[in-house]
Amino acid sequence: VSTLAAALRNTQALKSAFARFNATAAATPAHEPREVVIPAGHTYRIVHTMLVQLRNVKFIILGTLELHDDNFHVWPQSRYYNAGLFFSRCVNLTVSGSDNDGASGSRGVGLIDGLGFRWWEAAVYNALTPHAKGWRDNRPNIINVVGSTDVVIERITLRNAPAFHVH
Repeated sequence: VSTLAAALRNTQALKSAFARFNATAAATPAHEPREVVIPAGHTYRIVHTMLVQLRNVKFIILGTLELHDDNFHVWPQSRYYNAGLFFSRCVNLTVSGSDNDGASGSRGVGLIDGLGFRWWEAAVYNALTPHAKGWRDNRPNIINVVGSTDVVIERITLRNAPAFHVH
């Protein structure tokens, strides 16, 4: 479902799944990766998803995540924070489009689609059209990673970013 309400519900569900990991981090040995999986054959729309201080987490995307593009105003106005997936202060994080740990010949099947066409259309229009108050470019990146260590992004397709694919 591509409505804003569905995107907001999906975003909250994703945040809640990762929040459970943070709550149980002390009880989980570091060598046991904790996984959040987007199942194959499913598509979920999301808006800005800020994920902070994740430890030893694997985010496996076998299906599709899409960045919601029907309402630009639900995205943060600050370009720094604006991303479909914003990871901050994470350690040992893997975002993967495959669940087979890199076995020989493995291909990623996961997709994050930024649905960027409308964003780029608006950017070109606003760049060419004078505005009394100016225009603020708040197009989201697909993934932002800040202040994090041991982050791996592998075997996943990133398509149609509204701004950058990974920043």
